Amino acid sequence: MKNRKIVLDVETTGLNPKEGHKIVEIGCVELYDNISTGKEWHTYINPERDISEKAIEGHGIQETFLRDKPVFKEIAEKFLEFIKEDVLVIHNARFDIGFLNYELNNADFPLLDIKNTIDTLNLAKKLNVGNSANLDALCKKFDIDLSHRNKQGALVDAQLLAKIYLALRGIEQRSFVLNRESNSSKSDQTVDKKYIARSMQKTPKFSSYRQMNSKIPGPRNAASLILLKEDNKDIKILLGKRSSKARFMPGAWVFPGGVIDKKDFKQNITSSLDPKIIKKLAVANNFNFANALAVTAIRETAEETGLLLGKFNKNVPNKNLDLQNGIDFLASHNLVPDLSKISYLGRAITPTFSPIRFHARFFVADSIYLKGKIKTTNELVEIDWISVQQARELPMADVTEFMIQELLSFNAKISTLKKRLDDRPMFTWKNGKQWITRR
Repeated sequence: MKNRKIVLDVETTGLNPKEGHKIVEIGCVELYDNISTGKEWHTYINPERDISEKAIEGHGIQETFLRDKPVFKEIAEKFLEFIKEDVLVIHNARFDIGFLNYELNNADFPLLDIKNTIDTLNLAKKLNVGNSANLDALCKKFDIDLSHRNKQGALVDAQLLAKIYLALRGIEQRSFVLNRESNSSKSDQTVDKKYIARSMQKTPKFSSYRQMNSKIPGPRNAASLILLKEDNKDIKILLGKRSSKARFMPGAWVFPGGVIDKKDFKQNITSSLDPKIIKKLAVANNFNFANALAVTAIRETAEETGLLLGKFNKNVPNKNLDLQNGIDFLASHNLVPDLSKISYLGRAITPTFSPIRFHARFFVADSIYLKGKIKTTNELVEIDWISVQQARELPMADVTEFMIQELLSFNAKISTLKKRLDDRPMFTWKNGKQWITRR
C-alpha cells in the first residue's frame, strides 16, 4: 500500500538494549493518505527481566502485570505482518528501532531499516516549532488533548503522535510552494479536452473543459462555509451532495456556498470580520467586500441547508425558522449574520481550462452557533454531518479534498486555526498539476 504509514511507539524496561533492556509494550496506528483509518495494533510483552524504577515512573507498567503476557518472539510475526514494509513514523526513531532490532535479532527475524522511517523528533527540530520537541510540548503546541494521558503508553502515545505528525506535515507543506512552474503558456489559454487528456499527469476530479479557442471566463467571487461539529470527541463536518443534474460538479459532495450577490454588500451584520482574515482574502483590504463574502457564505448555507450562522429577533421562534428563502427572509425577519463567529481556512481559483470559474473563499465556523434545522434542497439533495477523518472517502472535487486535508493539519480545531492565520493556502491547477501557494 503505497500511501500507507504506521505510527509506532514502544515502552521499555530501560534506556539501552545493549545493557539487556527489552520492550514491554508496542502500539501502532495506521495512516492511509495521511488520514487515520482507525486500525491499530497493540500488545504488552513479558520482558523476562526486571524493569528499572525510572522506566516505571514513565509508563507505570509493573513486572507483575507482564508475567502472563507473551514474550517478544511470540508476537514478532504478527507485528511484522501489521507493519509490512510501510514507512514507520516514530518520535526519536533511533531509540525505538534500536530496541525493535535488538528483539528481532534475538528472535531470528529480519531487521527493520531505519531509512524507512520518518522521525518526528528530527522533523520538529527542523521546522523549529518551539524550544522543546518532546511529545507533551508538541501536543500543547498543536492544541492536542492530553487529558487521557496520565502516563506514557505505547498505544496512547502512537495515537497522539499520529496527530502531531499530521500537524507537522501541514507546517512542512507551508514551507515551500508545490509544483513551482512558470505561468500558464499560450497553449494553456486555448486548451481543449483532448489536449488535457494527453498532457495532464492527474486530471482534476469533477472537472469540465471549455471549447478550444473559446474565451477564458473570469473567476466569479464566491464563498463557502465549512461547519464543524464535535460529536463524542469525533469532529464532524457538514457536507452536501450536489444534484446529478447540476451544471457544475454534478454528484459531488461539497461545502455549502455560492456566488456573491449585490444584496450581500447591503446586509446588516453584527460585527466585521477579523482584520487579519480580511488581509488573506485577496480583496485589496476592502472591508466591505470582505464582509460581503462572509455574508455570502452564511446566506448560501442558509439557502442550501436551512442553517444560519447568526442572531435573530427573539420574537421569531427558532422552531419555525425556514431559512431557505435567503437574504430576503433574513431582512424581513431581522435575522442578522454573525461574522464574529467566523474563521478562515483558504481560497481557491478554478483553473483556466474550465468553462465555469470561481474565486472561492473558505470560511470555518462551529455548529454550536447555528440556528434552524437541516433541509435538503434542489442544490443539495443529501446533507449530513460526516467525520472529518472519513469525509475524503466520498466523491468530491480536489479542492474540497484539499481543504479537508488542511483542516486535518489543524486537527480540525478552530482555536488552532485562529492562531495560525499567517500562511493560508491558495489552491488551483497550472500546467496540469495542482498549484498551491501560501502567504
